[in-house]
Amino acid sequence: MAVYYSVGEYLSDQLLDLLLRTYGAWRIVGMLVCGLCASGVFHVFLWPCMSWIGRYLKFLFPTGGRTADSGPLPKFEDYLPPNGRGRVTLTLVRAKKQPVPNDHWLPLSNLDRVVNPTFSSVLLYFLAGELKNAGDIAGKLKESLADVLSEFFPFAGRLELRENGLVDLRCNNKGAIFQEAYVDEKLAPFGPLKPQPALSGLHSSFITKLKNKITQTKDLPGAYLPDQIEPMPVLIVQLTRFACGSVSLGVNWHHMVADGSAGCHFIKSWAETALGLNEVQKCMGEETLSGDLPRSRVDFISEKPNHNRSLLNPRNPPDPSLVNRNGYSTQVVPQNVISSEKKEWRPAMVQPFFISEEKVREVVEMVKEQEATYPQYAVPKDRRQYTTAECLSALLWRAFTRSRYASLAGPGEGRDPQTRFFMFVDGRARSRLNLPKNYFGNVVCSACAITTEKTLLSEPLIHAVYLLRNAVDGVNGPYFRSLIDWVETLGTNSNSTNSDHVNSRGQDVAATFWNAFPLYRMDFGWGPPTFAARNSPPREFIDGFAVMPSKTGNKDMVALINLHEDRLERLLQEETFRALIS
Repeated sequence: MAVYYSVGEYLSDQLLDLLLRTYGAWRIVGMLVCGLCASGVFHVFLWPCMSWIGRYLKFLFPTGGRTADSGPLPKFEDYLPPNGRGRVTLTLVRAKKQPVPNDHWLPLSNLDRVVNPTFSSVLLYFLAGELKNAGDIAGKLKESLADVLSEFFPFAGRLELRENGLVDLRCNNKGAIFQEAYVDEKLAPFGPLKPQPALSGLHSSFITKLKNKITQTKDLPGAYLPDQIEPMPVLIVQLTRFACGSVSLGVNWHHMVADGSAGCHFIKSWAETALGLNEVQKCMGEETLSGDLPRSRVDFISEKPNHNRSLLNPRNPPDPSLVNRNGYSTQVVPQNVISSEKKEWRPAMVQPFFISEEKVREVVEMVKEQEATYPQYAVPKDRRQYTTAECLSALLWRAFTRSRYASLAGPGEGRDPQTRFFMFVDGRARSRLNLPKNYFGNVVCSACAITTEKTLLSEPLIHAVYLLRNAVDGVNGPYFRSLIDWVETLGTNSNSTNSDHVNSRGQDVAATFWNAFPLYRMDFGWGPPTFAARNSPPREFIDGFAVMPSKTGNKDMVALINLHEDRLERLLQEETFRALIS
């Protein structure tokens, strides 16, 4: 499949396609070679046309021509604003009904205030072959979005800065931002499907201008916060169409309003609403209806959200005593330190790796075998056994640590830096907070395991698993309540109370597991996505990974690895990681 590097090349190909269909390839080649050579102007006309002739020969001999496999892949950034020539249109989609009074303030909980104030992003790809009978995709998405926002009304509101200096959510139904973009290239030449921040919609001229207006975000790179003048939209969607008929759907919600679980709950509910709309339209086209139609399309939602954020109010009096400073703090990395250190780094990147159920099972079995050899790290029989997430995280923590050093052997003599591992824990799970599982907001905090690099690498794998289990067990219901009280006691705004992973540098690793989220059950009426994953941009200040479900189902996974290029190159040479992805 050809890759075009300019508009001229694209137009040339279109003209040649027309000639080929009209006269045939051999006739055109014959006319060019015979006619031009006979006239003696080969050096004047034929030689400049050799690139055209190369494209003719591509049709005659399929191995000819420049393909995505034989040259550099194109970049989405070259086709989309602000750098590309593409055009993006914007629509505000408002909830059809809002169950709360207009301009209703929904105060954020203290757990909302400790997350990184940026957008969480998901990207879904739907290939052309699956969309033949999809109809008006944009129209169906916008209509069903207006329906589902009636239940998920916070996503139609705005984050605003109040007089007390705190950011809260104003449910004013200003509308979600729905953008439509077009890429005048087929999807296949861009390479394997994977996260692409350029397709998120967060880089459109409107969003870029909005972010640039808000000066306070300069102190917190990557942040999206309102100021006294500009409110911040909560939901930004971009539908991108490709020349082949395939589409991508980028869904971005502000992290201060919803965590990954709540955000995926919204997308799944949106898909259920769109699918319901599709089924209603099919039924309305039939002479007879089988059964009664739902009273409203939102009745197709399998689980309505719970917006009662008072469930996470601080206690009176507050008791922050369980929160240690090895996971949450008020520190911020100075900008001069950020600038000086970035000069020494190669760019960070996010790369997906497939991990089969069989390989994951081998890691878990390895840990079980080590329990017999190292009983001091074994799980008591009356306790929950080590989980897949803990075992996989331990292996990757060690592999990431080795990848920091050219020898893959860890720090040399005289150096033994501290390393921390942040694992995000959902407070809805295992009744930590006794919240309804459909609670809509943030109910996550980071468990933090700490050791030194030499200890991590010299001890067996099960030692790292043991450290992670102790850290996760420490993040229980009382700890969550104490964290809520800690934020209340500080009485500070969202800029200064963060998980340390937000400002981490150097030796730390962060992990999040989305493999149980329904990313491949998001059917808007034309089938599930071909590829679906979190779509966060690379992060410079912490090594990390996010585990996604796989299209294959079962218990296969896709790990999105965030590392600097040099570390990623070394990670691919690290023995345990190579075995994991082989």
